[in-house]
Amino acid sequence: MEICGNASRGEYHNSLSALKRIIPVVGGGEATALLSEVAQGICGCHQSEGFWLTGEAIKLDADQLALLKQCAEQTSAHFQAEQPLILVALLEQPDLPPYMVRIINGVGVLFAHPTHFQRHILTHELTHAIAATGHHFLDESLAHYAESEIADQPGVTELSAIEILSLLQNTGISAFQDLPPQKVNHCYQQGAALIHWLARQTSTSMVYQFYCDYHLVTANTSVHKAIESFFGVEISQLDRSDVTHSRHADRCVEQAAKLLNEYYFSGRLNEIDDHVNTLMQRANTLTLPQQLALIRGLFSRTCYCQNSTDQDRATVLALAARYLEQQDNEDATTFSITIIIACLKMSTAASYIEIQELATQINQRFDQGLHCYPNDGELNLMKAKSLHDTPEAQGGDKNLAKSFFTKASEDTEFGQCIRLLIARYQEEA
Repeated sequence: MEICGNASRGEYHNSLSALKRIIPVVGGGEATALLSEVAQGICGCHQSEGFWLTGEAIKLDADQLALLKQCAEQTSAHFQAEQPLILVALLEQPDLPPYMVRIINGVGVLFAHPTHFQRHILTHELTHAIAATGHHFLDESLAHYAESEIADQPGVTELSAIEILSLLQNTGISAFQDLPPQKVNHCYQQGAALIHWLARQTSTSMVYQFYCDYHLVTANTSVHKAIESFFGVEISQLDRSDVTHSRHADRCVEQAAKLLNEYYFSGRLNEIDDHVNTLMQRANTLTLPQQLALIRGLFSRTCYCQNSTDQDRATVLALAARYLEQQDNEDATTFSITIIIACLKMSTAASYIEIQELATQINQRFDQGLHCYPNDGELNLMKAKSLHDTPEAQGGDKNLAKSFFTKASEDTEFGQCIRLLIARYQEEA
C-alpha cells in the first residue's frame, strides 16, 4: 500500500497525496479515518510477514501473524489470485464482529480483535479482500464457500433453485438484518453451496473471474441471468436429484482429503487406503488442495507399503506433474512435490550417477524451499525424516533431525498431527 509505505518512511506529504486519490473509492467510515491517521503519522505503521500493521496490531504475536499469512496464501491460491495487500488494525472489544473494508479487489483493511485470529474467520475476511462485488448475498456466499473449502467449516448439502433465485435479488444487507441468526446462516450456506456448484461445473478460477467482472457482466441483465450466461448453467438444475447426490459425493471427497492429510502427517499410513481410493475415483475433478492430499497419500503408500506396484509409482508421478502444471505461483508445496518426484525416480534409478544427481537435486530443493519457507511444516518434516531414516554413512544425522522435527511440530495447520508422528519416532527409539 502506497500510503503505508510512505508513512513508514516518514514521507507524510506523499501519503496524504495517495490518500486523496483513494477517498472516492473508500468513501467515509473507519477505514478512511484510519488511513488518514496513518498518512499523517498519528498512527505508527510497519510491515511484517507481508502485512501492514498499525496501532495495537503491531503487538500481534508470531503465531497470529503466521496464521494470517497462511490463510492469505491458501485463500489466494485456492482462487488462483494474487495474495492480498492488507492493513491490519485491532478492535478493542472482542464482542465486536471482525470486518474487512475492501478498497479494490486484492487490497483491504482488516479490523479484528486478537480472539478473531482463527482460521475460518481470517479466511472469511480475506476472501472479502480478494474478491467482492458489493452484492451482499454474493459476497457472503463466496466468503462462506471459502470457509467450507479452505477452513473445513460445515456447509449445507442440498440446494433450492427457488430459494437461490430469491436470495440473488438481495443486493444489500438490509434483507438479512431482521432475520434470526440461524436463518441468516442458512441463507449464506445456500449461497456457499451455489458457489461450490458453479466451481464444480467450471473452476474456482472461473468463479474468481466472475467476481472480478461482476459489474461488466451484470450491466444489462439480472444477476441470475448473468450467472447462467457466464458459467453456461441453468440455476433450475439445482433442484435435480443428481446435483444433490453430486454435492454429497463432493463432501465425501472433501472429508477423504482432510483425513488423508491428517493420516499422512501423523504417520497413520495403515488407514489411508480407503481415502486414497475415494479421491482416485474423482482424480480428474479434484481441486488443487485435494490433488495435493491424494499425492501425499499415494506417495506414502508407494514408499511404505510392500504391495505397491510400478503403476502406483507412475500414477503419483503423473499426478505430481499435473499439480505443478496447474500451480501458477510457486509456494512451499512446489518444493515438496518436486522432492517427492525426485525420491520416486531415485527408487528406480538405473545407475549410481543418476542416484547421485537425484540426491543432489533433493538436497538443493530442500535448501531452496526451507530458505523461502523456513516455517513450512511439510518441508521441515520431510527433511527431518530424511535425516533420521538415512544411515549416517550416507549423510543421515538423527541429532540434526530433531531440530527439523521441532520446527515441523510448530506448523499452524498440521502441527498437532506432526507431534503424533514425532511421538511414534520417539517410541521406536
